[in-house]
Amino acid sequence: MLKTKPSLLLYPPGTSKTQITKRAKFLSDRINKLFGNLEEWIKDLPDYKIKKYSEANEDKKNKIKFKFPAADILEKDKKIGTVKPAGLYAFGYNCRIDIISKKGMGIIVDASKESGEPDWQVFPMQAGKDPKKLTKIIFRNLLKKLSSLE
Repeated sequence: MLKTKPSLLLYPPGTSKTQITKRAKFLSDRINKLFGNLEEWIKDLPDYKIKKYSEANEDKKNKIKFKFPAADILEKDKKIGTVKPAGLYAFGYNCRIDIISKKGMGIIVDASKESGEPDWQVFPMQAGKDPKKLTKIIFRNLLKKLSSLE
């Protein structure tokens, strides 16, 4: 399924088309691996599913197009949240993914160095809390919070 959304192509001035395309592929690969982990972490929870899709992005001025992975989180086939990248670049992080639900928003960031293994951290939906390493237990707790918000 392909959904078209406003462009996520926000990048520093002077960035070439080749650099943008390479960055988009790099992030797409990392995000797809993250989504694979999320699916693995809930495979024994029959009420929950991750429904992956792609969002088309286009910078008409520079004639650049690419797709970013995104996913809906479903509980009993009802969408309780969406996870999707916030853009090609995230200030202070390798990648930022927003968790969007009807009643709130959370953020997952990759705090690793660009060439290193991803270090996914989740900022809680409550303000003022410190980020925690994204693990199976943390993700399952997040699912409960998303479920209780709907």
